[in-house]
Amino acid sequence: MDSSEHLIASPRKSLDALLVAVSLVLLLIVYSDTLLSFYHVFSQEGSGQSHAPLLLLVCLFLVYRAWSAEKERVSIQVNYFFILLLAGFSLAWTAAGLVFVEAGQQVSLILMATLVVLSLLGLNAGRKYIVPLLILLSIVPVWSLLTPYLQTLSAHLSSLLLDVAGITSTREGYLLIIPNGTFEVADSCSGLNFLIIGITLALIHTQLTRVHVGTVVLYVLSAAILAVISNMVRIFVVVTIGYFYGMDHQLVQDHNSIGWGIFALLFFIFLFFGEKFLQQRRVGERRVSDISRESGSMNQRVMSVLIVIAAFSSGPALMAYFSNVRAENELNWIDTSGEMGGGWRKFSNKLAEWAPLWTLGDSTLRGRFRSDTEEVDLFATQFHRQYQGYEAVNVSHRVYDLDKWSRISRSAKVIQIEGEGEVAFEETLLQSPRNKKRLVWLWYRTNDQHVHSNVQAKINNLIGVTRGQPDIAVYMISKEVIRNEQHASEVLAGFVRHYLTAVGE
Repeated sequence: MDSSEHLIASPRKSLDALLVAVSLVLLLIVYSDTLLSFYHVFSQEGSGQSHAPLLLLVCLFLVYRAWSAEKERVSIQVNYFFILLLAGFSLAWTAAGLVFVEAGQQVSLILMATLVVLSLLGLNAGRKYIVPLLILLSIVPVWSLLTPYLQTLSAHLSSLLLDVAGITSTREGYLLIIPNGTFEVADSCSGLNFLIIGITLALIHTQLTRVHVGTVVLYVLSAAILAVISNMVRIFVVVTIGYFYGMDHQLVQDHNSIGWGIFALLFFIFLFFGEKFLQQRRVGERRVSDISRESGSMNQRVMSVLIVIAAFSSGPALMAYFSNVRAENELNWIDTSGEMGGGWRKFSNKLAEWAPLWTLGDSTLRGRFRSDTEEVDLFATQFHRQYQGYEAVNVSHRVYDLDKWSRISRSAKVIQIEGEGEVAFEETLLQSPRNKKRLVWLWYRTNDQHVHSNVQAKINNLIGVTRGQPDIAVYMISKEVIRNEQHASEVLAGFVRHYLTAVGE
């Protein structure tokens, strides 16, 4: 290409770059509420996302680094496959908003920003921006879905390590019991933060060195495994200290500090040797032809941008429509219409030693029920309307007070109910410091269906909202384990059958 052609091409490339930038700015303006919610995530006390501003700067640096290397070759090459995906995630943003899943909207926005770039530049030119943008997913509080699995894995591996080391211990679900006391592998001990930060560090490290996708996957997977191992070592060390030096030892009381210390040491070693590993697999820069593909006429490029804008605007337009839909009528799914069968009757408006930490809906029923010598606690609350922070399903909700109870196990319980078939519940077994045990069953009703999964409850609630039936109810029943868990489970099963009949099933 001679100098005259270069002078003609450069303004065109600059205009293409400007059009891409304008599209991204318009995306952020259209989704400004979701963009603002990121600030609430890292500024909220106890959110665990205080690293978000630093990570954002790192991501912007990686994006700029990729952009500065290719800015002279930016050329709009519209990709309709990615535009369809863009429209799909715009609708996913709407779906998440209708049931107030803020994290779902945040994930959708990050993916849409990535897809705007891919839609306008194509996969070949846009792939270098994928990882820098997707790293931002680590600041979205959606990864808590992994917590139960990480808890189970950490408790199991730590117990095995204690057995290998000859430390006298017993594992009961999430509890590790030693002669000096009991440790609970709680939600905060699952190692989720280690996993997120480990994967993020590995991804950032791979972006500083040009390597193949397979190498990136292997490196990130190794970091994830190391994060799980570091949490297992943390639990083992803390339990061992408690075993030899007592439960009042400072490192037992402040086990987070020792955990981060172990994590930092292991990952320093990992990144040190990882740098050598990545350098050995470094690939050379691809040679790019001086003659770039034409990006079409001015009208064609502007039309491409307008199509992209229309794709990511489809979700907010649909949201505006459904925001005006009102419930057909307010239902009553929690109050009994009269005396319950099976001899069950309410004798107190207060719960016993157990109580959930839950947002109260538009109507709430709670109290203690008795039949012969058996007692069951009931907590039920129903939402006719929801808004952000006032929801039936929220990650901040707790089935029990963490200061009063420890969770031994959590699993699904399925029973047969006449007229309903099989109904599933989330069963949680709790233990108090005085070694009292209590069984708790949790389930939801929305869109005229009973479900026990938080995710399924959100999905069913979304379907109900689109049908003009946004109501959702939360139910929890609880019984102290006096004889054994099997007997407590049978009592709860008998109570729930009569209760569901009494509320109009």
